[in-house]
Amino acid sequence: MAESTQQLLTQALAHHQARRHAEAEALYREILRWDPQDPNALHLLGVLAQEAGRNEEAVALIAQAIRIFPNGPAFHNNLGNALKALGRLEEARTCYLAALRLQPDYTEAQSSLGLVLHDLKRWDEAVELFLAALRMRPNHPTVFNNLGVSLNLLGRLEEATTAFRRSLEVNPNQPETHNNLSNILYEQGDFEGAMAHSRKALELRPSYNAAHSSLLLRLNYEISMTPQDLFEAHKEWARLHETPHLERPTAFLVDMAAERPLRIGYVSPDFRRHSVAAFFEPLLAAHDRTKVEIHCYSQVANPDEVTLRLCALSDHWRKIVGVSDEALAEIIRQDRIDVLVDLTGHTANNRLTAFARRPAPVQVSWLGYANTTGMQTIGVRFTDEFADPKGAELLHTESLFRLPKGFLCYGPPAEAPPVALLPALRHDDHHFTFGSFNSLLKVNPSVIAAWAEILKRTPDSRLSLKGMLQRDTGNRKRFEKIFGDHGVSLDRIALMPAVPEFRDHLAAYDQVDLALDPFPYNGTTTTCEALWMGVPTLTLQGDRHAGRVGASILSRVGLESFIAEDLDSYIQSAVDWTGRIEELSRIRAGLRDRMASSDLCDAKGFATQVEAAYRQLWEQWKAGQS
Repeated sequence: MAESTQQLLTQALAHHQARRHAEAEALYREILRWDPQDPNALHLLGVLAQEAGRNEEAVALIAQAIRIFPNGPAFHNNLGNALKALGRLEEARTCYLAALRLQPDYTEAQSSLGLVLHDLKRWDEAVELFLAALRMRPNHPTVFNNLGVSLNLLGRLEEATTAFRRSLEVNPNQPETHNNLSNILYEQGDFEGAMAHSRKALELRPSYNAAHSSLLLRLNYEISMTPQDLFEAHKEWARLHETPHLERPTAFLVDMAAERPLRIGYVSPDFRRHSVAAFFEPLLAAHDRTKVEIHCYSQVANPDEVTLRLCALSDHWRKIVGVSDEALAEIIRQDRIDVLVDLTGHTANNRLTAFARRPAPVQVSWLGYANTTGMQTIGVRFTDEFADPKGAELLHTESLFRLPKGFLCYGPPAEAPPVALLPALRHDDHHFTFGSFNSLLKVNPSVIAAWAEILKRTPDSRLSLKGMLQRDTGNRKRFEKIFGDHGVSLDRIALMPAVPEFRDHLAAYDQVDLALDPFPYNGTTTTCEALWMGVPTLTLQGDRHAGRVGASILSRVGLESFIAEDLDSYIQSAVDWTGRIEELSRIRAGLRDRMASSDLCDAKGFATQVEAAYRQLWEQWKAGQS
């Protein structure tokens, strides 16, 4: 029988390598019917399960294979892959080390170990491992790609770009590497190059929904994209990635009883120290548990102190790292969720294709994304009258539910230092400092041109920019050159890197008199942080949600005088404020108290309106079932 088993294994491997997974699985299981202890069939069946997103099953199968045959380096490496997909990073690290003990020159295991260190944020160590792997196999495309990812997170953008390009020289047919290179080229201001590699990634893998979502996110930053252009682009994503699931029959297990708390599900990869958590935690803490029962579905691989707080505030917590979309949809269905809320949109690590399977009768988009999802299966989007005024419905596939107290509720950071005296009054020469701590992805050439004009009209002023991208020498030189081309002396521009401690980030506002909001994509968390530190933000009200968030926030705290209707007014208002130092000082001194007493920080009032919205949407759905 051994000979026939080997023949079956050979056939199964051929199917597996040709991605005929059903045929491969049938043959692996046939082998195990003859010999339940065949380690190769167990291992490869586990690999198949891992490739299909069934990582718990993969762990069980490969671990069983290792107990039978502990000396297979690939067994340990692939067990590590399944554990890593589940977010069990230290266990995965142990597996990769075991593989390397058995085979020290095992490049795949060395690269995989580097990825675990990468996920553990030990990026310098990861880089060293990838470089060591390349010394053994100098033309390994996957290792070059992984090296690029870690270098990017270290802020070494030019080196990362070189690594991605080297990977594609070896193998130009890697959609993941094209997507990674696209992202980094965009960060470096090469929009055309970024678009070319995005298109190539999707050409190589049309089903690559994560790359497609990444492209949509970037398009939101582009001033050349009209709201209608963006709407069409989002509908195209849905056509490719949602449509295949629309004809599936939907069966809900919900309880139709009238008087009971609604089961609300929140899905996010950002239940951690992240801007989303700054607005989600106040709602979670203020929810009335007589009206709602909270289920959180966490896509967080590396929990932190914020994750632990959110977990403690929820009624039910599920970690969904490594769980396939199909399995996640079934979990949500079995949890009998009434209203399922996506907090991510087309940002990183979203689970929109799980929502496409419509596991809950009412599905809502809120908070994490400044545009429509483009989907039919998400029926409602929470917003407000300022961010999405009348007429915005025409640019959304969802119905717009405008929350009367605003669509945001900010949780002020406990570690915030006190508000400092206006810096223009502290400087000996009384020079005025504008500032923006937004992502530099939002600081496009049009924004720089406007800020340069403000600086030219106020010769004694300075501009402070702060963010992750400023750690890269190439990016710093690019920004310095653009400002220089507009006639602004570089000694008036301070490019500050990101700082590791959040308190130090907030304390940097002590050096800013007035914050400048970018456009067409405003700040959100950044604006709220500036306001809490006493620094008003001047915003240009735009023609889309992303460009009207600033107006929404400022209106909630009574700072309408910092909302400009057009670009000329934006520039002139910035210039005018440099001559109103005493007024700006008074605003600064009272801004934290004003904000704390406003709707923007009224967690209980916000939770009440959200719960009422959930109940209204639920009752409307129920009425449609009769």
